[in-house]
Amino acid sequence: MKQRSHPTRLGSFLICVLVCLLVSISLIATSIQISMRSRRECTQSRIMRQTSLLVDAGFSRAIEQLEADDEYRGETWKPTISTLGLDGISVEIEASSAQASSSRNDLQVT
Repeated sequence: MKQRSHPTRLGSFLICVLVCLLVSISLIATSIQISMRSRRECTQSRIMRQTSLLVDAGFSRAIEQLEADDEYRGETWKPTISTLGLDGISVEIEASSAQASSSRNDLQVT
């Protein structure tokens, strides 16, 4: 009787398939992880940029208010920017005279 080596070949083939599947799953998982990290970084960068723009807008608003009213000492400004998905944002503006005899004001925007 002649023995066949067919079961051995089939086992080797299945091991190769499993190794290829493992490598593929590993590559897909790494790609997903990189994509998620990139998305988080983009979101964080966008929020930082919007915050910077809001602070700049707060300074501009404070300067306009000081030019219109010498007694302006600040406010809590709530811009309407719901299209950006930033509901509930407020900008705190504080203006104070640097010296009693000076016409210069110190501004703090947060």
